[in-house]
Amino acid sequence: MNLLLHGIDEASWETREHVETYVQHFLSNTLKLDNVPAFPKIHHIGPKGRKQRPIMMSFKSLDDRNRVWKSKHYI
Repeated sequence: MNLLLHGIDEASWETREHVETYVQHFLSNTLKLDNVPAFPKIHHIGPKGRKQRPIMMSFKSLDDRNRVWKSKHYI
């Protein structure tokens, strides 16, 4: 139950907390989600040094993932 988020510039100082805060802000403001789900795992994937690496989000339940997936038409 993973979802990838592409096209986000990565800062060299980012930590997991920064990434999770950014994704929660993105989901609530851009995708208009009321209850943003918690992520057991969230991290950049791919080799370091690239300006943009996708963010992989793991969800606790399939319902949370589907709710995020269905709201993508706001982008």
